[in-house]
Amino acid sequence: GNYIRGKVAEAFIIGILTAIAFFSLGMSYAMLLSVLVGLSVLIPYVGAILVTLPVVLVALFQWGWGPEFATAMLAYAAI
Repeated sequence: GNYIRGKVAEAFIIGILTAIAFFSLGMSYAMLLSVLVGLSVLIPYVGAILVTLPVVLVALFQWGWGPEFATAMLAYAAI
């Protein structure tokens, strides 16, 4: 039971941190992406790989290969 509560708390914290980062950067679909990133914590390794693709694609289509893209990727990597 404690493991499940811990994973849910971790997913919630990661989702909140991601939302703060993406909203502060002005990223499109920030709430949807932050929920996905939070849920990706529940599936070790595979979840993070699967959710990285939409995050990268949204940032790439929004900003191109500019400094905003690099900032978003650094924030995502830090989280």
